Amino acid sequence: MGQNPNQFIKTWPVQNRIKRRVPQTMKPARGLVDTGNTSFLNATLQCLLAIEEIRKTKDTKRKARTTQDRLSICIMELQKTAPAYMPSHLIQHIRHLIHFMNGEQADAHEFLIAVINKASKTTKSLFQSWMTSEVKCSTCG
Repeated sequence: MGQNPNQFIKTWPVQNRIKRRVPQTMKPARGLVDTGNTSFLNATLQCLLAIEEIRKTKDTKRKARTTQDRLSICIMELQKTAPAYMPSHLIQHIRHLIHFMNGEQADAHEFLIAVINKASKTTKSLFQSWMTSEVKCSTCG
């Protein structure tokens, strides 16, 4: 006999539950400079920018050493009102995350999953969830 999904939700820590709320109005985001087949990068970053917890990323003054540092810098830069942004530190790092050569096509979903996998625990927790299923015999119920 399977677990009651509602029972699981009640025991799941409050900070890890998905919060349903009316989205706040967001300023139009700055785009990226097109360096040739980087629309997957722009699409992924714009989607991440729509997540309030990611937009509130703390300012990092240190050199970008990790994927999380590079992502944080891009998110902060995209929130500024200025011409298109060139995230060269992230573009150079892409080949360490997915199979990508400058000018080649790449997949936004593959890039998003790679970024999440290399991100900090705090960022990863925004994308973690549990799925449960219950299988019942069609004969005996």
